Amino acid sequence: MRLGQVSAETRELHKGFDEWKSDMSSSDHQPIVQIRVSSVISNGPIILTVDCDVYSNNSESVKDAMCCFTDEENGNKIAYVQFPQSSYNITTHDLYASCFRVPNELEMGGMDANGGPCYIGSGCFHRRHTLCGAIYTAFFKQEWNGETTRNENESVSVLEERCKPLASCTYEKNTQWGKDVGLLYGYPSEDIVTGLTIQCRGWKSVYLNPERKGFVGIAPTTLLDVLVQHKRWSEGQFSILISNCCPFSYGYRAFGYCRFCTPSYLSIYSLGKFVFCGGSVKGWWNEQRMWLLKRTTSYLLAFLDTLLRKFGFSELGFTVTPKVVDENVLRRYKKHVMEFGSDLGMYIGLAFIAMLNLFGLFWSLKTMVMDSGTRALDHLALQIGVCIIVVWIHLPVYEGLFVRKDDGKMPDFSHLQLGYLGFDSLC
Repeated sequence: MRLGQVSAETRELHKGFDEWKSDMSSSDHQPIVQIRVSSVISNGPIILTVDCDVYSNNSESVKDAMCCFTDEENGNKIAYVQFPQSSYNITTHDLYASCFRVPNELEMGGMDANGGPCYIGSGCFHRRHTLCGAIYTAFFKQEWNGETTRNENESVSVLEERCKPLASCTYEKNTQWGKDVGLLYGYPSEDIVTGLTIQCRGWKSVYLNPERKGFVGIAPTTLLDVLVQHKRWSEGQFSILISNCCPFSYGYRAFGYCRFCTPSYLSIYSLGKFVFCGGSVKGWWNEQRMWLLKRTTSYLLAFLDTLLRKFGFSELGFTVTPKVVDENVLRRYKKHVMEFGSDLGMYIGLAFIAMLNLFGLFWSLKTMVMDSGTRALDHLALQIGVCIIVVWIHLPVYEGLFVRKDDGKMPDFSHLQLGYLGFDSLC
């Protein structure tokens, strides 16, 4: 049986195993399998979790993490050591706001005052003891010379046969695996919930952000991939917000997680934070553009899907963003040209809002000219200012709709229909 997958033969033998009707449970099964199987192979006290597209960028990461776990005063309190999520292909001004500059440089470190940072799913060293559901006590002391049940003279085939029952999906039936032990099932953001649960058991965590990044991955290079990725993350955050793990009710340690369930906003304060963390003004503007685009697509769709799933009208799913990049797409990405892709459904609402604000700006300016007085300006000054900002933010959308002719333009659909909808809504 391949790790993390449920074979058709197993499904046929265990038709009543309802937990495996969800794709999310199958996805979460893989790290849990690795925890169990590794206990037979090595039983190492520390487990490193990384995504498939992430590589180690700093040979000192292991030593730095072990220094935290072996600290004489506070080492026994630490459940995991989290490194920031970084990408090697970020453009100069971070076109799609994939750098997470402010969270990585400021907010994650600030969570040390409230028990430590959350677990973000990758670049994290875990204490095996805590992943297996242990509750912190003041008398806990890590045994670094743990033994395994593996015989050194055991052949690979025999070891494989011993591990097969641990990798079976039926091994977890009527157990706490996926509930209190291992990563928690049933959440799109199972990493956030797992870290929160560990901290509420009394453990602390540490955030390490060395000058040379510990682990580096690849950021999405198209707008569609970014929106799909954030839709998945937002579904997880909304699921947490309406679950028993809600940060507002789960305990004081959960308050640091509120930032994952609340939106950002455009302000001078946010600009100051972004520049303070080493960003540029243009990079901040790209981040504000992406927040607006994600609010009208990813967050809206994620909110609706979460409600539908809550009332039983849909099932939990898992969408993986592609990691292979086309050369033409990569060339446009390096030139800071937004790549829209071909998903019509994701862009209808986005294009409609862009056209609505464009028509609103034209209508406001027409009203000012026709009235030729200061009365119209007094009534429309704020509306005009907001429309100008929103239209400016949506400039790449207008280019993708009407100007660009390359493969990265907005998908072909009736521009006249969008214009009619925007004009009709305005009237």
